[in-house]
Amino acid sequence: MIHRGERVPGAVYEVSERCMSRLDKYESSYNRIKVTVYDEDGSPVEAVTYIKGSQAQEEKPSQEYLSVIQQGYKDWHIL
Repeated sequence: MIHRGERVPGAVYEVSERCMSRLDKYESSYNRIKVTVYDEDGSPVEAVTYIKGSQAQEEKPSQEYLSVIQQGYKDWHIL
């Protein structure tokens, strides 16, 4: 579990409102929330993320979603 103030690798994408609407439909069991993240220089960036609403405990991602995450890490040279 990640806690406030911890550092995690990631990427921020700029997407259109149309894409956000499509994401909202795809992530229908998740809640979209606004967050502030910090880039590699420590500058704040306003962003959104999705949090699972009805999750009683932390679960591992599906193999399909894990593959998407791993590909993103490769694309961004994160790990």
